[in-house]
Amino acid sequence: MSKGLISTLTYIYRFVNLGRGFLTADELKIIRSNAGIMATRAPEIIGANTDDEQITSSTKLDLNQAAMIEQHIAESIDWQLRQEII
Repeated sequence: MSKGLISTLTYIYRFVNLGRGFLTADELKIIRSNAGIMATRAPEIIGANTDDEQITSSTKLDLNQAAMIEQHIAESIDWQLRQEII
């Protein structure tokens, strides 16, 4: 499940950057919010849906990577909002 999270956040990052000039400020803010929710709630949700009682070190690395990608999404959106291209 953590690999799917990384794939989804990577897709969102790419979508946001390809959508530069097309997406409205409100749309970008919604996307940023949704990506943030996914990244921050992932440990709880993934942990509840694993057979093991503890999250593996590989999953922890995936969650850290997901948090980093989410941060890049937020930074990219903030940059776009400051550029007045939307």
